Amino acid sequence: MRDRKQAIFQSALELINDYGFHGMSMGQLAKHADVAAGTIYHYFKSKEEMICVLYATHIEQVQVRLEQANDPTLAYKDRFYAIWWAMYDYHIEHSYVLRFYEQFVNSPYFKDVKSNPVLELFEDFLEEGMAAGLITKSRSDILSSLMIGNTISALKMKFYKNLNLSKLEINSIIDLLWKGLSA
Repeated sequence: MRDRKQAIFQSALELINDYGFHGMSMGQLAKHADVAAGTIYHYFKSKEEMICVLYATHIEQVQVRLEQANDPTLAYKDRFYAIWWAMYDYHIEHSYVLRFYEQFVNSPYFKDVKSNPVLELFEDFLEEGMAAGLITKSRSDILSSLMIGNTISALKMKFYKNLNLSKLEINSIIDLLWKGLSA
């Protein structure tokens, strides 16, 4: 049963990347996922609900990945790098998600999102760094946007420009971000 829902989600991501939210039909989704159209409606009341659940599912998965990377036994700077890499690696493993996010946050569906635990995690982490004197004092929402934006920029280089950066080059990107944010 779970496999069908996963097939629907994966097909939705692929079709949304190709056709956008409005260009993807539920019939097209059913065919691509190799399920009956009624199967989709067994899981979701509407296309809109499916899109919102898909967003929430990936946000939850990213949150889990980031929480695992945020090992309190590590030095703060090491955690900074680990969290950055966790965000990057998640999106490398789920390559259709980045474009989906971009469409989602620029759509009417986003207005109904009440909270974003990933953003909250970044803000809490950076507030911890500010309190310890390791991160420049500023608004945590601004700093988290810089950290997330830095990761997204590296992902866009890979996905949209087909630029394969080495681990050393990616670490130099994180180094620049760390130098810019550290106190």
